[in-house]
Amino acid sequence: MDNKFVRRDFPKNELCGSLAGSLTEFSKYSFYIRGSLIEQENPHPNADLDLFIIHELDYFERSITKKIIEILSSYKRLVDLHILNIHQLKKELPQRLLFFCRAIHLVGPGIEVEPVSCDADMITSHWRAYNPEFAPDVMHHSNKSRVCALKNLTRCFGLISLIDRKIFTRDIKECLEYANEVDTTAHSNLSENWQVVDFKVPMNLKPVKDFLLEYQKIVIEKLTDNFLYQRYEGIKE
Repeated sequence: MDNKFVRRDFPKNELCGSLAGSLTEFSKYSFYIRGSLIEQENPHPNADLDLFIIHELDYFERSITKKIIEILSSYKRLVDLHILNIHQLKKELPQRLLFFCRAIHLVGPGIEVEPVSCDADMITSHWRAYNPEFAPDVMHHSNKSRVCALKNLTRCFGLISLIDRKIFTRDIKECLEYANEVDTTAHSNLSENWQVVDFKVPMNLKPVKDFLLEYQKIVIEKLTDNFLYQRYEGIKE
């Protein structure tokens, strides 16, 4: 497809079959799985159970969300739910790109969405989602928050790679490798923080944050006339 991101085909594994069986009572909603549990043969022991739930409701009942999480608790993993109305999914480019390119259908009606174009809208919408300005200079928070913040800062270099050499990646290792090509100080800061992210020690994010905010002024903000940060509208548990 010309200037469009293409779908990656991941085979369904045993986990997919198990989840489909566990979620059959909610089959009027569309469930998809994404993330390292389907992309990697040996995912991290603490990898999230990362699911999309797509619906056509004006409001998704929190009681249903809680019941789904209770059922999924048997998998002994943190559950990361992206609960989106079909119109939100089509509107939010970062979510739509993940859904289109990297998600496997589990149960419920199949959903078709348009592929995402590789253009300024895609780049700026992802930069807003990664939101380097939102990261604190020093982070003391829970392990979950630390990992999310560090992933977002690291993945900004996947966007820089797309701008510089037309190669987009969300893979942490690949983003770190390109960060080393772009700015050795930012790369060193990221690498040091990845070494301690699982421990209860402060993470100094200021060097990489400063680099990214300067890059934002010089490059990202020139891609659009109205660059404003926005948070995802979907519920994240």
